[in-house]
Amino acid sequence: MCFLFESLNRRVRNEWMNKLCIFVGMVLVGYVGWWLGDKMGMIYAFALGSFGNLLGIYVGWKINKDCLS
Repeated sequence: MCFLFESLNRRVRNEWMNKLCIFVGMVLVGYVGWWLGDKMGMIYAFALGSFGNLLGIYVGWKINKDCLS
């Protein structure tokens, strides 16, 4: 019976780590996109920041999947 809780705990920990990696990826890559776009104007900053957030989601998910799981 204990192995069921251990498996559940591992799954919850993996989900939490996945969310954390995605969040950190969004913040860092989104900020870099905003910083690059801000040099060209507000619209470019918004567009590149949004693209950076999407890219950060993928990068964070990929890091968690390949390196931490």
